[in-house]
Amino acid sequence: MRKLDLRVIGFINSFENMTHAKVKDAFFDRNETLVFVVEEGEMGKAIGKNGSNIKNVSFRMKKRVKAIEYNNDPATFVKNAIHPVRAESIELQDNTIVITVSSTESKAILLGRGKQNLAELNSTVKRYFEQLDVKIA
Repeated sequence: MRKLDLRVIGFINSFENMTHAKVKDAFFDRNETLVFVVEEGEMGKAIGKNGSNIKNVSFRMKKRVKAIEYNNDPATFVKNAIHPVRAESIELQDNTIVITVSSTESKAILLGRGKQNLAELNSTVKRYFEQLDVKIA
């Protein structure tokens, strides 16, 4: 179990009160974006109609906010984490999750400048699936 500081617990409480979605975890990524990992099936509540809930949360907290739906299956979790980028396939091979994308645009988005987006995705995945690495094919 990860330890949460008081500030993050406050953000979780506010997020749950505003969206009525159950939060599994929350953390700040490298870009100081507040990432909420919501329970399975709670993503619709978290986002709201036309993104109204997530926009409202972001405005009130004065932070960039991202929501990811948790899933016990690592491939499905990665699919949720990289949304809205569409991958051709996400496969678990040994201890590596291989993401296959067809367009160079999608690959560029997933990698990021200096592979920072890939590193961020890797650290997010390692929070829940410690033994796994993420690679882009």
